[in-house]
Amino acid sequence: MSDVLFASGRRPNTRELALDVAGVATDRGYVVIDDHQRTSADGVWAAGDVAIGPMLTPAAQFQARVAIDDMFGDGARRADYTALPTSIFTDPELASVGLTEAEARAGGFEVEVVKHPLKAVTRAQYTATEHGLYKIVFDRATRRVLGVHLVCRGGSDIVGGLAVALKLGATVDDLALVHHVYPSISEGLKAAAEQALPARVRS
Repeated sequence: MSDVLFASGRRPNTRELALDVAGVATDRGYVVIDDHQRTSADGVWAAGDVAIGPMLTPAAQFQARVAIDDMFGDGARRADYTALPTSIFTDPELASVGLTEAEARAGGFEVEVVKHPLKAVTRAQYTATEHGLYKIVFDRATRRVLGVHLVCRGGSDIVGGLAVALKLGATVDDLALVHHVYPSISEGLKAAAEQALPARVRS
């Protein structure tokens, strides 16, 4: 038996709005915005799937708050997606936060990567789970975590909790030395991070 994952994508439904008449710039139908959600027309903001950016429910909520702050507040908030957690809800889940290895290299970082297999985690052994992975991408010089990528059940919950850590500049050593719940699926993240520690610390 085979499973098929079909992702058709989205298309913006903006044609009937005549945005060009209002002076709102678009790109393939999507509204062009800045990091305050402002469009090219004064007094017009855009948020959600119609605006260029991540097409995710929490991103749309975030964009709306940024736009409202710009309209009625001090305009200090800006759209920032450097620590945006995402997940594909397959079984196991594919979950991610931060940069991929390729994105980090393209960004000029001196990248290091550590991995740990899910099957080596005690909680996974309870259900004889064979397939899964924990991957941490970090900067060699600063040790700062650039991205975390998981293939495991509950991966979406793990990366959601890591968004704050990445935003605050957590290092791979922080992930290795902090306490984790045992036995839990998240424990594999600690096991992956421990591989980045010096051998004298691991032993």
